[in-house]
Amino acid sequence: MGGATTTTCERTDVIKGNKVTKKLPIGGTAYPETDGVVYVTAGAAGRSLYAFSAPLSYEGNEHDVDSVASFVNVKGGKQNETVAWSRVRHRASFAVHRASARW
Repeated sequence: MGGATTTTCERTDVIKGNKVTKKLPIGGTAYPETDGVVYVTAGAAGRSLYAFSAPLSYEGNEHDVDSVASFVNVKGGKQNETVAWSRVRHRASFAVHRASARW
């Protein structure tokens, strides 16, 4: 059996029309029909695809920042950008994310 792998997870604030519409604290509620969408990314198959340019931020260790240096992959390479939506960032040996949606 192999050892534990590290998973990188990130959660956004509420986004609508490519802009943050609401800062969403841990345990907060967002309504997609009026507020916008919250995105969660998790996992890289145990590999590190990128490094966070901001401090890790999770329940009990929250670090509120106004913006985070990021990048977008574009044809021909990488384009740097600054984003205001990164709210929760952490690394763990496993991650469980629960999401609910109304249909």
